[in-house]
Amino acid sequence: MQRFFSCFAFLPRCILRRHAGAWGAALLLATAPALAEYRIVISQDGPDVVVTGTGSVNTAALTSDGSGGSTTPYIAPLAAAISFGGPGTEKYKGIPVSVTAIGPGGASVLTARTGDGTRFDGIYGNLYLPPGYVSGTPLYSTMRAPGKTIAGLGMTPGTYIWPFGAGADRDRIVIVVVGAPSAIPALSDAALLASSALLALLGMAWLRRRSGA
Repeated sequence: MQRFFSCFAFLPRCILRRHAGAWGAALLLATAPALAEYRIVISQDGPDVVVTGTGSVNTAALTSDGSGGSTTPYIAPLAAAISFGGPGTEKYKGIPVSVTAIGPGGASVLTARTGDGTRFDGIYGNLYLPPGYVSGTPLYSTMRAPGKTIAGLGMTPGTYIWPFGAGADRDRIVIVVVGAPSAIPALSDAALLASSALLALLGMAWLRRRSGA
């Protein structure tokens, strides 16, 4: 944090005072805690499509609806449904349906499934977790579609978010369908870009002030 402020030492105090609000916003962005989430990333890995689920779930805002039974690993883009399979799951309800599809594709069975047995049906807002799951416990799952492509599975690249809960129980499910390489920054990169942009603006303002003196 000391390094964050030291880079502004050369600026006149009048400039810093004038833009104090902007600096405050940048500082909040740089230091704000990350929102808890369970994230599913779908990406191309050579000739295959790989699906990875990581993160945790705060179940305080959800309602358990009993056993969800065993599931087969699959993706159903038209229903925003992704299952990592598993011998048994517990069904949770209470996630508002903010997205109903991640593409026009139908259901496709995947293979090479490892990790936790989880499933998310975005079209219904239902989440299936391992039996006896303890809220906040880290989850990890992965599966693969050999010889398939993102387009071939009928998925549309983008980031799809289902937020739920409030306050300390706030959480979200995120599905990221990775398309062509992009320059979309992560949160920490966004904070760095915001700081750099503000620094450049203040530097230009200072130079204009000096040239007009």
